[in-house]
Amino acid sequence: MAKNPGSPSTVLLWSAEKYKAVGHCIYCGSSDNLSDEHIVPLGLQPRGGDWFLPKASCDRCADITKRFEGLCLQGTLGPLRAKLKLRSRRKLKTTTERTTNHRDDGRMETLTVPLDEFPMVCLGFDLEAAGLLRQARPTTEFVGRPIVRYPIGELEKQLPEGIALKLGRVAPREYARMLAKIAHSYAVAKFGEASFIPCLSDIILGKCDYAPYYVGGDKSGALLVDQPTTLHHVYPQACDLNGVPYLLVAIRLFAFMGMPRYLIVVGRITEGNLEQLRSNPL
Repeated sequence: MAKNPGSPSTVLLWSAEKYKAVGHCIYCGSSDNLSDEHIVPLGLQPRGGDWFLPKASCDRCADITKRFEGLCLQGTLGPLRAKLKLRSRRKLKTTTERTTNHRDDGRMETLTVPLDEFPMVCLGFDLEAAGLLRQARPTTEFVGRPIVRYPIGELEKQLPEGIALKLGRVAPREYARMLAKIAHSYAVAKFGEASFIPCLSDIILGKCDYAPYYVGGDKSGALLVDQPTTLHHVYPQACDLNGVPYLLVAIRLFAFMGMPRYLIVVGRITEGNLEQLRSNPL
């Protein structure tokens, strides 16, 4: 666990660009039954903000992405989303379940408590860099550890002596697919599909298990500065691997809580499109 000095009452900054409709699914290419694709999941956006790519996801692919996003938004980030009053298609809960382990006798107890009594915590992962960036062989296994960020004193006030608190479920594979979806949809919105040859579609759709080869932590040595007023930070990068230019997307969800930054390999930059990305070198 790691403490973060930020305050949960901080005013968070958020901005979202507008984009033209795509007219087909950015994952499978279908033009049937299209819906808007939220770049950062709707459930991670603040009220009054909406960041999406119009007409960019078919019903079938939307069902797939909703399933793994739902696991992350509810099981991993549910209480935090509710405490921050982020957007939701359902009415936000005012209570949540708190599972405690009484260390003296091993007794487990699950209680329904007001959300105000649940600590303000953010769960995530400290991941090894993407395998492609390390020039390692593709693998299906993630290397890293779960992490927790919280304001100073936030957990201590909820943890009497001898009590352990269950904060949520962590699933690195689903979390990585969510990061991949954010990165791919952002790259399409920002630069267009013709600017790169995608490598994340099969991971997003569950057809490929090599997510650790393209999705990982930012181990580049770049300075990770405090961002006390930033909700999420997403921006492009470009890098050269053995003479091949690649488009990367850096993602830092809940930056104001000191969460880690991830670097996702979106695809190989196509000929003639490198110059527009050179202003964001890795």
